[in-house]
Amino acid sequence: MNGFRRKIGDQMLNYEKLTKAKLIETLKSFQTAESMDKDEREQLLHELQVHQIELEMQNQELRETQQQLEETGNLYADLYDFAPVGYISFNDNGFIQEINLTGATLLGKERSRLINTPFAVYVTPKDLGKFRDHLFNCRQATEKVTTDIGLIVKENAVLQVQLSSVAAYDLKRKIILYRTAFTDITEQKRVDKALCETRNYLDNLIQHANAPIIVWDPQLKITRVNHAFEHLTGYYAAEVIGGELRLLFPASSRTDSLQKIAATLSGEHWDSVEIPILRQDSGVRVVLWNSANIYAEDSQTLLATIAQGQDITERIQVEDALRESEKRYSDLFHNNHEVMFLIDPDDGKIVEANPAACSFYGYDRQELTLKKITDFNTMPPAPNTVPAVLNKLSSAEDFPNMQQGQWKQQQSILFQHRLANGENRDVEVFSSQITVKGRSLLYLIIHDITERQQIEHALQKLYNELEIKVQKRTGELTKANYTLQKEIIERKQAEGDLAAESERLNVILCSIADGVIAVDTDQKIILMNKNAEKLTGWTREEADGRLFNEIFQSIYDKQDSSYEDLNITAFKAGTVSDYSRDIVSVSKDGSECMLTINGASLLDTQGNNIGTVMVFHDITKQRNLEDDLLKTQKLESLGILAGGIAHDFNNFLAAIMASAQLANIRLTKGIDIHQNLTDIEQVINKAAGLTKQLLTFSKGGAPIKKTALIADLIKDTVEFTLHGTKLKCDFIIADDLWLAKVDEGQMSQVINNLVLNAVQAMPNGGTIKIQVENIKLEAGHLVLLAAGNYVKISIADQGVGIPEEHLSKIFDPYFTTKQNGNGLGLASSYTIIKKHKGYIGVQSELGVGTTFEIYLPASKKKSLAKEPESELIMDGTGKILLMDDETSIREVTGEILSQIGYEVAVAADGAEAISLYSQAKESGLPYDVVITDLTIPGGMGGKDVIAKLLVIDPEVKVIVSSGYSNDPVMSDYRECGFNDLVTKPYKIEELHQKILKIIQSQHQRDVPKTPLKRP
Repeated sequence: MNGFRRKIGDQMLNYEKLTKAKLIETLKSFQTAESMDKDEREQLLHELQVHQIELEMQNQELRETQQQLEETGNLYADLYDFAPVGYISFNDNGFIQEINLTGATLLGKERSRLINTPFAVYVTPKDLGKFRDHLFNCRQATEKVTTDIGLIVKENAVLQVQLSSVAAYDLKRKIILYRTAFTDITEQKRVDKALCETRNYLDNLIQHANAPIIVWDPQLKITRVNHAFEHLTGYYAAEVIGGELRLLFPASSRTDSLQKIAATLSGEHWDSVEIPILRQDSGVRVVLWNSANIYAEDSQTLLATIAQGQDITERIQVEDALRESEKRYSDLFHNNHEVMFLIDPDDGKIVEANPAACSFYGYDRQELTLKKITDFNTMPPAPNTVPAVLNKLSSAEDFPNMQQGQWKQQQSILFQHRLANGENRDVEVFSSQITVKGRSLLYLIIHDITERQQIEHALQKLYNELEIKVQKRTGELTKANYTLQKEIIERKQAEGDLAAESERLNVILCSIADGVIAVDTDQKIILMNKNAEKLTGWTREEADGRLFNEIFQSIYDKQDSSYEDLNITAFKAGTVSDYSRDIVSVSKDGSECMLTINGASLLDTQGNNIGTVMVFHDITKQRNLEDDLLKTQKLESLGILAGGIAHDFNNFLAAIMASAQLANIRLTKGIDIHQNLTDIEQVINKAAGLTKQLLTFSKGGAPIKKTALIADLIKDTVEFTLHGTKLKCDFIIADDLWLAKVDEGQMSQVINNLVLNAVQAMPNGGTIKIQVENIKLEAGHLVLLAAGNYVKISIADQGVGIPEEHLSKIFDPYFTTKQNGNGLGLASSYTIIKKHKGYIGVQSELGVGTTFEIYLPASKKKSLAKEPESELIMDGTGKILLMDDETSIREVTGEILSQIGYEVAVAADGAEAISLYSQAKESGLPYDVVITDLTIPGGMGGKDVIAKLLVIDPEVKVIVSSGYSNDPVMSDYRECGFNDLVTKPYKIEELHQKILKIIQSQHQRDVPKTPLKRP
């Protein structure tokens, strides 16, 4: 304000100087008047008078202008002091030069006490840096600079203000002042914070609501969906946001759905409208939707539409099924020629009657529904013989003059009903409980038995007449009857013996824990016991007379190539067949159980075959227990092996570290380190082999058989098991050894168990002798094995031996003579060999040693096909994307591939890999091959990545890598969408070969193959 007044004074002074200058000029002219003539002097005098008048006029005008300027200055001062915004001026050091009353009031100080004080003392400590930056930005900017800071005012309260400043310069571009306006935004900040919290609350409420929620704009573009909507449709939010709403509707109902949405844009609301939704997997879900429009503040401009849904697909299916069921019931009820009623059990009122009932009783449906069933009765049933619900409908209190009824069967009773025409008819009422639309009713079927009763009365009359004639004949027959008494007594005695025998047989069959089924020669069921009923799901009455294969459904292990359907003809006369392999029986309700079967022929007294009897033993629990024993024993074996494995891995690590250190030393001296690197690579290959053995050993469950070289498996397992022990092994293996079809993991476990037994039997060391040979067994050589070719494995130790009384128990679960053992090793070995349709036996002598013998069926294959080794040049072209969570693998593998010639990009997880691939795809320079790790701890792994990459690019080429070689994805990688796989640790030659194969196939060009050149 003071500056404004100074400006007015300066203008007045300038005007006064100008006027004086004109007077001086006139006086100078006057001083030359002595040389002038009279006319010239008069002219000069006139001019002086004119100047005097002008001067007086200008003085008056100046006074008026000065008065106006003072009034304007006062008005400006009032506007400046009482403005709603604080105004303040700083010098270049940040000291206050001017401040209006509003600014002083905001700071809580008198204006005079604020002048020439540093403004920074009022700034909160945390905002001092922002204030200094604000002044610096003012120096650099040519326009207004704005920032928000906190000020400490009276009573240490904090005031949030917004500073808007410009820098004022003198003619030399030196800063004179910072002119600043500051506004109290404390309340605005509070409102903004509350608004932000409210927005976050609403966002979380929508995002985590149980019901699916979707929002779209007036152009029907999806702007938001919540988690429940993602679950409903199978789409991620990022996949649908920005897309057209119409893509969510099936083609068949898309037009109708869009019309309903158009109605919402005109201001209407959905009121529980059913709209089908098309899922990402092409499935359709029916959803009940409610919607509302969101308008701008003018209540006219439509901003968006929000809809909330409820998935009612299952409810509609249930309702459709219920309607269908009710329709079938209605058709059956109304179109049946039998007389039918629905009765309220509480009061006996007729709820519903079918047309046959109307025709029989002579009333229309409306008349019948106004009556009770007791209105027709003329004869109540016998007391204490009617079920409670019927007794209530026909009690003696309601019918005092009616005759007594008579029961025929448990749910039927005889009555006498009066028709509309007054005629009485004998009826038989069948009753049962039924629930209709949640209401419990009594369902009656009524048969007219009047004619039957008449016939029965006529027959009774004839019977009485015949009885008289019979009595007459009785005397004649008494004598003849006497002679037959003896024969009758003997026959009854024989029948009694037969009945007793039959009863004993029935008791025995019921008490047998196994299922028993007998069939005749036509394979039809003639006998089943209770346990057979439980196993098959068929009752004896249902199965009687049916074919055996219709009642007994069974399957074998799918990998058993010798599988044949169980058939009654398999049981030959006079023989017993024992199916030692597991048979899975499928019950009538679809449940499954494991069985073994024994069968024998049924012969009559003449020795003729009249059928077959079979006994089924349920071994489901036994097989489950064997699987559990197998897993438990494997844990014990792994614990025993841990020390040896750790020892070998320490040796491998020591060799790698020594070679690496030596290479580092030689490298600093300029010596070739090729040999050191080769040594490291060889040690790593040995460690990888040990890891592969460990993974193979760890596999379990039902045997997954494949043809294998059993000799190689035995050698690898024995060497693996004997790591860190004092024992050595002598192998005697036939040169022409047959192949065997085995589960390599489980057979490795058997060999491991037997070798561990030998280790424990020879604590001071020794030699294990293992012989593998071909054996051709004749029929009867071993009772439990069929004739054929076998591979025989003998494992002999020189240990303490097994006592003879223990030999018969060593394969029993939990039988052991060891203090620290659990007896599961040999039990699990026995189970595995049995599942392989083989045989395991033992021979032992105390102090001499023990020999285990294993017989495995030989494979019909003569040899295994070997894959040819390919050689290729280390020269590649193409773009590679490598994803691995291990930094060292990314860096080293990426560098090696780059050295080969590939253009390589790396990603640490699935999200980054997808982003990089999408960017490359959009740029028109996609990656030729993606290499992805299968498992990313805490992140998106290979299985999820391939699913998303196939959406982005159905032609993507992906190689999966993992250290878990027994992962299901690794064994079935093509079903998951991968093109190839590599198992860690992999050689770069192997990876390079697989990349080349894919690129060659993709670009249809040949890559010249030359021997690999090593550095």
